[in-house]
Amino acid sequence: MPTRRGHQQVNEQPKARRHLPSALVRFTFAVLTALVFQSAPTWAQDNKPGAPPVTVILFDSSGSMWGKLTGGTQPKFLAAKEALAQTFTTLPAKTALGLVTFGRSCSGASVVIPPAADTQQSVINRISNLNPRSKGPIALALQTASAALPPDTPGTFMLFHDGPDNCRQNPCAVARNIAKQHPRLKINLISIAVSPEAASQMQCVAKETGGKVFPAANVAALGATVARAFAATKDKQKQDPSSAPGEPVVAAAAQSTPDGPSGLHLSASLIDDGPALGEPLLWIVTKDDGDKKTRTTVVAAEAPTLVRRLDPGTYTVSAGVGLANASTIVTVDERGTKAVRLALNAGKIAFNPQQDGQSGFVTVKPDGNDAATPGRKTWLGRSTAPPLIAPAGNYRVIYENGLLRREDKIAVQTGKSTPVDLATRNGRLQLRAQTPAGTDITDIAFQIRIEDPALTGGGRNVLLTRAHAPKLHLPAGTYVVSANTRYARQSKRIVVGPSDDISETFTFNLGEIALTADLAGAASQSQLPLVFHVTTGTGKARREIARSSSRSPTFALPAGNYVVSVELGSGNVKASAAATVTPDIKQEITLKLDAGKLTLERAANTQGPQYRDVLWEVLDVRGQVVWRTNQLRPTTLLAPGRYTVRNEALLGSAEKNVELASGATQVVEVGSKKP
Repeated sequence: MPTRRGHQQVNEQPKARRHLPSALVRFTFAVLTALVFQSAPTWAQDNKPGAPPVTVILFDSSGSMWGKLTGGTQPKFLAAKEALAQTFTTLPAKTALGLVTFGRSCSGASVVIPPAADTQQSVINRISNLNPRSKGPIALALQTASAALPPDTPGTFMLFHDGPDNCRQNPCAVARNIAKQHPRLKINLISIAVSPEAASQMQCVAKETGGKVFPAANVAALGATVARAFAATKDKQKQDPSSAPGEPVVAAAAQSTPDGPSGLHLSASLIDDGPALGEPLLWIVTKDDGDKKTRTTVVAAEAPTLVRRLDPGTYTVSAGVGLANASTIVTVDERGTKAVRLALNAGKIAFNPQQDGQSGFVTVKPDGNDAATPGRKTWLGRSTAPPLIAPAGNYRVIYENGLLRREDKIAVQTGKSTPVDLATRNGRLQLRAQTPAGTDITDIAFQIRIEDPALTGGGRNVLLTRAHAPKLHLPAGTYVVSANTRYARQSKRIVVGPSDDISETFTFNLGEIALTADLAGAASQSQLPLVFHVTTGTGKARREIARSSSRSPTFALPAGNYVVSVELGSGNVKASAAATVTPDIKQEITLKLDAGKLTLERAANTQGPQYRDVLWEVLDVRGQVVWRTNQLRPTTLLAPGRYTVRNEALLGSAEKNVELASGATQVVEVGSKKP
């Protein structure tokens, strides 16, 4: 499980364990297990027949619990805490409830709250203060919890987790031992957004003890999933948890209770007297500060239903989900919880995705007279989003996915679901570039232009991709597709119709030239400043088509004749050769550079401070400067030949003729001419 420090997630594995032999790891864990069983506190519970069962929550506090569930904004551990808080309102106050947390490291499992009556709020408070991090030792958590129970204790372990044990232990074997020592103890798994692979690994933990797995893929399902898991612990309320994960489950109706502390039990529905929504809503509860002009927010939470203890007084309750919202004024009495059901006067917009599984963006905006209604908003989301709750009225639904676009007008009715078909009249186009031998060309760019006589220029560019084999979904139309390598280009006109599945291949007669340079006499050439060039054409028509400063570049070129060359730095050391490119053939060319090393220095009698501001120039036989520098004692490589070395200083100048041979190393001392 990834770890979170602040807002950054990292994969953490303690260095001390990374390279331990497996036998040593097993031995270490056995010692830790023994210590747990020897030192764990025993929860004093009456385990005689007929004794009330205990419920122990094993809560994952590893780093991955900072992740967010689909449809929510809170971290997973806080979303689970909210779901528990809602469920606790339905439990008898005398329920023997305990808490074990695990995480922080592979040895991090702690008995936080022993099972006892009236511990619900303590459990919620401790979970709220968690700072999840590091690994998730599920096996150790199960051992820690069971070791603290007297043998044959009846009850249930509620294991909240979002993945498998990642501390190299076997929680299934631990569950098997628990079933032997505590035959009246079941382990239920509340699996929060667990992958199919991890779910299959963990299923045996519940199976070994006769427990069940309760999956929750998103926020909308979590609250009802936790409620079903706790309901399954009661013999009279066993339920099948095999409903499709991720489906919102209708919340139980809010109930007023005349006794107990004062407060509110809030829920919402689409219509008056309709069933409670299972989707999470944003609840805001505010209270007058006395003068009725200023208000204080006392509750802000996201949940399908909400139960809060509140002081007696008058409150404004508002709930929002999707595009819908509602509010009402409520009076909280001196005692008892008051049930409040808000009717949103809304319906649902259900998005039917593309049949080919493409996912895009959907915009839902008010239409017609509803567009001018105050408070009406626009929604933007993914086409894979759950049904959108929206006030009754007229809307425009716009679906966009790359070049694909579809627009529909719909009417949402109160309490009903309106389906929206997102299928578009598009075709599929797969592009590929190859050599005549069938080898894929990966260094390729495809440009797509749609023809439209109504547009200036007869069309417009709609797509550019460097994928070497893109699979594109395009609206029906006529396109000009260009395939571009670095040094060649081809274009084709392609007609795409609805439901077409077209595959188009561009064939380039390319061959490869691999270039290297060799400087005779140079012991090391790794630092030489080389620049390679590829030119084509002759005379005034000659042009450069490729250049590289790589040490050994490879050019994929169309078949034809070329001149390849290399230059050494900014001097006059160069080499070139003719090259003929043949399709599907790779040839290697080494360009031989011929040079000598030249070092320049002032004469011994002209090296004082007054000569430090100098300028060196080296001229070839045509009088052209081939090298210039202001270093005091410079060194360079030059092509063999005759040169004139000129030195300019503040108090004088000098020059000297030099003959530089191939492979030679020559030091030239230049004296001074009096001004």
